Amino acid sequence: MEKYSYENTVRFGNKLLPYWEFSNMSYDYPVKYNGIHFKTTEHLFFALRFNTHPEYQQEVINYRPSITYLKRKFRDGKAYKPYHFEHWDEVCVDVMKFIVKLKYDQNEGFRKLLESTKGMTIIEDTTYQSSTQNNVQIWGAVDAKKKEVLTQLKKAKAPEEEIKKLVNDPYDVLVGHNELGKILMELRDTGTISYNFKYPIFLLDKEVK
Repeated sequence: MEKYSYENTVRFGNKLLPYWEFSNMSYDYPVKYNGIHFKTTEHLFFALRFNTHPEYQQEVINYRPSITYLKRKFRDGKAYKPYHFEHWDEVCVDVMKFIVKLKYDQNEGFRKLLESTKGMTIIEDTTYQSSTQNNVQIWGAVDAKKKEVLTQLKKAKAPEEEIKKLVNDPYDVLVGHNELGKILMELRDTGTISYNFKYPIFLLDKEVK
């Protein structure tokens, strides 16, 4: 895992931070693939998690409630876990590269926003995400000391406003693989990104290329 200081960085991943549009959960820059409209890139990412199960992919595509609930339902729901692609951990980074490239290619506003961060390190700051999620240091990076403070404040049932005030305060370095940040920086700096699916990936019975 890498260590990142707060200096010369663009942090996203929480609505309290700027650049929320970089998040896959943002509705600002939807994508299309094979004639299908995806309200967010997170919808497409979760649909592909159900590789070879088009009935569940269609359910994800049609899902309209909060994107937060989409994650809870299709990632954590006991009824859906048995249908997750068994090799998902091996392909998820390349799937993410494919998806974010679609977002980059199809949305001029997204490209311009990304270009505006030239020369800066992009980090998905996942400090505020639940520590029970095993992906917080895969896709992003965490300030562990700030995390401890947040945990204590929540235990003490501190006012939400007090918790929100911490978002821009650096306590320590951010630590994580920051895979999503790396993908965004490669696209920004080169205009493209390569991916290679170790296993065939399908969307509604059509192979993704």
